[in-house]
Amino acid sequence: MRSTLVKLLHRLNGSNRALTAVSSLATQVERIDGITRELDEVARGLALSQQISILLQHNECVDVLTNKSVAIDSPDHFNPWGTARDNSQNPLFNARLRAWIPTSKIRLLDLGCSGGGQVRSFLEQGCYAIGIEGSDYSRKRLRAEWQTIPEFLFTADITEPFNIVRLGTTQPCEPFSVITLWEVIEHIPREKLPAVFDNIARHLAPEGVVIMSVSPNSDVVNGVELHQTIEQRPWWSRTISALGFQNHESIVEYFGNDLVRWHENARDSFHFVLTRRSESPLYLGRFERIAR
Repeated sequence: MRSTLVKLLHRLNGSNRALTAVSSLATQVERIDGITRELDEVARGLALSQQISILLQHNECVDVLTNKSVAIDSPDHFNPWGTARDNSQNPLFNARLRAWIPTSKIRLLDLGCSGGGQVRSFLEQGCYAIGIEGSDYSRKRLRAEWQTIPEFLFTADITEPFNIVRLGTTQPCEPFSVITLWEVIEHIPREKLPAVFDNIARHLAPEGVVIMSVSPNSDVVNGVELHQTIEQRPWWSRTISALGFQNHESIVEYFGNDLVRWHENARDSFHFVLTRRSESPLYLGRFERIAR
């Protein structure tokens, strides 16, 4: 709209009254656009509150118990980059996951959730979801969704044992059918990978799936290497298998580029969809029907 008004200004060849009128109109349009955006955000917030109210009728409030609530020795904490900027989500990923797993059966845990964008996007669609971030950078600044859904976002060092429990108790909460890690696992030193997968296994439901992207690239920011384990796909495949998980390549192919992090925003990244080695993925028959 503003560009159209600017073109009109040029056509009027400097007529003072016309220039003033059109300039005033452009200012009013900008104000209206601003008000419209604010109203849209208010409506979105009200819809989110309604969805959360419905979700909490069937799901417990939770807390995260850990002896290390912040990964203070992680380069991502003392040299914040992704944790200070990212708020990733992709509606196409949500759509594909919900086509496979019924909405009411999705309980999603996002490890390395940064701004919490994916968590909020699933809550808005009626799916229970929480996120854990290693740094408290966003929590302290109420950045992104830490301001809108703080009761669904937590901090913990995922290389140390943590337990997600029913709020006010030490009783484990219901396990999660989906656990995601988007460009997270390469930030973990290799000697700490077993601890991360122990945490995943403890919170993953029977036949639950772990969906992750992995970057094989170095990532140096301010002279600090953020990626602590830089390896290619074959190494990760062997390591993941040794830790008791198996990949399902047909499900990776099903998602295609409809992922939260893929080649357009994470160059050279590759993906895994994992279950425990002894298990098939949940709703396998439903998946096979829609993937034909």
